[in-house]
Amino acid sequence: HQMATKGKRHRVPARSTGGFEVHRSFAACFCNGIADEPDVLLHHLARLEQAYRSRLSPDHAADASLSFRLEDGRVAVLERLTNLFDAQWRKQHLHPECAKAVSRALSGPNPQGQCWKGWRLSGFGETQVSGPRAAIVHAPAIIRAFREMWGTEVVFEAVPRTILRPPHGSALAGHIDSGSLLDMYLACQRLLFVGASSPVDWAREHGCQVRRVVRIMLFRCHPEGNQSVATQALVHWQGARPSRAASRNGAHTCGLSQLTTVRYLVLLSMLHPDHLHVAVPPPKALDSRAASLLKRQGEACVDPHAVTVESAAELARLLPCASDPSVARFIVKGGPIFAPFFDPCVLDALNEALRFLEQGEHPKAGGATAQWIEALRSSRKLEQLRAECCKQSERDQLSPVVAVPMCPPADSEKEELPICISWLRGWPHMARPGGLRLTFVPGMQPLPRSVKALQHYETERRRSLGRCMLMALGEYEQIRAHPEYKRPIAGGAVHSHPEQEEQMHRDYDRRAYASLTELFRFESLTRQMNVTAVQQLGASFIDI
Repeated sequence: HQMATKGKRHRVPARSTGGFEVHRSFAACFCNGIADEPDVLLHHLARLEQAYRSRLSPDHAADASLSFRLEDGRVAVLERLTNLFDAQWRKQHLHPECAKAVSRALSGPNPQGQCWKGWRLSGFGETQVSGPRAAIVHAPAIIRAFREMWGTEVVFEAVPRTILRPPHGSALAGHIDSGSLLDMYLACQRLLFVGASSPVDWAREHGCQVRRVVRIMLFRCHPEGNQSVATQALVHWQGARPSRAASRNGAHTCGLSQLTTVRYLVLLSMLHPDHLHVAVPPPKALDSRAASLLKRQGEACVDPHAVTVESAAELARLLPCASDPSVARFIVKGGPIFAPFFDPCVLDALNEALRFLEQGEHPKAGGATAQWIEALRSSRKLEQLRAECCKQSERDQLSPVVAVPMCPPADSEKEELPICISWLRGWPHMARPGGLRLTFVPGMQPLPRSVKALQHYETERRRSLGRCMLMALGEYEQIRAHPEYKRPIAGGAVHSHPEQEEQMHRDYDRRAYASLTELFRFESLTRQMNVTAVQQLGASFIDI
């Protein structure tokens, strides 16, 4: 685990799994040092109520019974919003035409074609705030929480932004972001090959150049090329409380506890079209992204947040079968990739396979898992996969893989504190239905191993902060004219368009946004953290 930087050798500190020891694929903790601030949620709701009322008729907009009633305080507001977002309540308490008008005003225009407009049940859309005041002002406390969680220093890749799920928010099915299932499959193989099996190994490999190794490669893959992996992180400011972890509609983000890198490889092997496990439900339809794979073949990845591996050879081998929905599911990328990671039948099959691979407990003869094992054997992958699983079982005593909410144990004294969660980028996660939940995307990452990764982080940090500062000054024309500032903040145009946030910032309540002074303080803090990180990697900040 060494890296050449400008002629020097930099030794990475001893590995630590930080706060990932309990669940392995994710971690969660309370964010200490932040007092409960009920006005934070109300400030975010104030601008959304103005947008909502702008879509009502003048008579309905003037009707106090249809307002959010923010002046009544947080508890009353939550009850009010729960009613307004409840179709059954609207049907029972509002005139039919009024009920329809409220529904249209909440969701905004054309939710399918323009999901960045209106207030989506997913929490995206016009809820976007680039540089939310709470996340900017309390950055030191949030940094401390993630530093302890990750067991390494923190760097900044972007300005914080928001996700605000409404009451009755819809569930988000199990999926991965930042690449294809094939990308994750190859990334797991290559990290295991170089002996990098801990969660922080995965998190810190962003932009790492894997050195050429002259010997037989595990699973016949190739180490050359960039491998880019990192984490995804959220701060649940309001909602998704630990006390409601057992609830099916608490809006919690969920992950797979006890899922390690080698176990993730087993799960992905069950989804691999070469040896698809019978317990894995097939896709209901062919993914429409499969049609563009041939056109994009050979193109460089342009997503800076993607998990990038050298997958051209494997992709070329699988592409002729892309009309098969199961093959398409495995190789498509560009947005979330949905797969039945959290289905009980899939988890049962995974744990049955792990009992064999880790402990030698044979599955039922002729059963689905026994057939899958034989398919692996025919593909000449069984013995290598079993050897990796045995190595892990000698190191760790792991329990079965289970789906659980990402939250710390309940603590009545900390119930109102924000909750920091983090999971490995490209790993399975989902969200339960329910709400209301105010969440900040903090825009930070663990210290990576390469200056190249930090170069990308610093470029995006400067871009996103520069745009926020211009917006705070009301310089919207400069943003629209600038080739970099006019692009959406990290997260993509699917969820946020600059012109949408400009209109919301220009016309509505701005208290949810950090002031210019607060942004300057945040810029100074985050720049210094990135400078320190570069120095730890043995380089000069001038280089980036």
